[in-house]
Amino acid sequence: MKKLLFAFFMCSLGTVSAQNIHTYAGTGTAGYSGDGAPATAANLNTQYGVWGDTAGNIYFADALNNRIRKVSSSGIVTTIAGTGVAGFSGDGGSPLAAKLDMPIAVNLDAQGNIYIADMNNNRIRKITVSEVGSIITTIAGNGTAGYTGDGNPATSATLNQPQGVFVDRTGNVLVADNYNNAIRKIAPSGIISTIAGNGSAGYTGDGVAATATSLNREAGVCTDTAGNIYIADAINNRIRMINTAGIITTIAGTGVLGYNGDGLAATATQLRAPKYIFVDNSGDVYFSDADNYRVRKLNRSTNTISTIAGTGTAGSTGDEGPAVAAKLNFPQGIFIDKYSRIFIGDGVNHRIRVIGEDPTLGIPGAEHAGADISIYPNPTSDRLVITSGTELLKEIVITNMLGAVVYKQQPNSKEINIDVTALNAGIYIVTINGYSYKILKEK
Repeated sequence: MKKLLFAFFMCSLGTVSAQNIHTYAGTGTAGYSGDGAPATAANLNTQYGVWGDTAGNIYFADALNNRIRKVSSSGIVTTIAGTGVAGFSGDGGSPLAAKLDMPIAVNLDAQGNIYIADMNNNRIRKITVSEVGSIITTIAGNGTAGYTGDGNPATSATLNQPQGVFVDRTGNVLVADNYNNAIRKIAPSGIISTIAGNGSAGYTGDGVAATATSLNREAGVCTDTAGNIYIADAINNRIRMINTAGIITTIAGTGVLGYNGDGLAATATQLRAPKYIFVDNSGDVYFSDADNYRVRKLNRSTNTISTIAGTGTAGSTGDEGPAVAAKLNFPQGIFIDKYSRIFIGDGVNHRIRVIGEDPTLGIPGAEHAGADISIYPNPTSDRLVITSGTELLKEIVITNMLGAVVYKQQPNSKEINIDVTALNAGIYIVTINGYSYKILKEK
């Protein structure tokens, strides 16, 4: 298996501008189906955490299906952990044979290992990825709800409904220990400690040591490139930051539940239960303002807030149009990839949605380098030319994003010209001799 550098902190390489929104996974119907098929034809059940790697794979917590699922860079969905039955079992074995209980957040480290906030099991679990077979283990929590264990091995500690997990660039695992109103840290040595929150729900001010202040049902947690820690302090309706000296401040939100518009100073802007959070390489902060049905951005240069997705009304409309005109329904996890695409766990819509397009759409990735296949023009409105420099084109299959086959041919030649005039506008998957590519059909 090739060694890949996985994204585990800042992932966006540029500034995100207003773009269209699309469904990346899910039909909108709650359920479980679709493994091995295009992700847009799969049924999901309440999406929370979402994350990705630099190879273009997207991972998400399919919470009420009690599974962790993956969408490959070619758009195919699979289950990578969980049997679908709520419970706890399987440590030391295959993650596909393990039971989870409402997994709610997912993250990756630099080696590609996968971390799960297994909420109702009061545990943080880890999938160690290996060429000889992945193994799932518990790295924090003994399964009993509580708040004990600081200064000891994390596996003997108690957690209480952990909702966020994040691996920083030095290998520390940060946990939003939700019902304990605390951010806890698992050091690479396996020892757990509290780094924010005094255990009491509430808001007791800023400008003090993070361990001396109160949090209130925090969910998302992440870091920036400088090592500052960001917290979505949900019931306090604030985004808070812990600097490298351990001092906590509010960087967004007044503490008043509500919505009073965009363009205001961040600390004068009302939020409504912000849940998950992502910081890009520029230091801008993206968060799901869940109960306002919006995804919002804090521009750190201007310290102002803007909406980048959602109208403020719950719903599921707006695909293929501007993200700010689309309706979301309790948006949750956020991930920004190297192309500045923004992935959103659109919770009650049972979908993963994405703002922006992959600029390499239709261009073979590194895994196709040996195929020597060219597809052009892409995008196209009328014809598609496929050529092979070495092997014969034995079979070509084109499917739409619902998985329906719209074209199939066995040319047994090194070039073919396909008339695609009759196809509807949209994204299609072209499978050629077992390799998959994306194309965009324009009107």
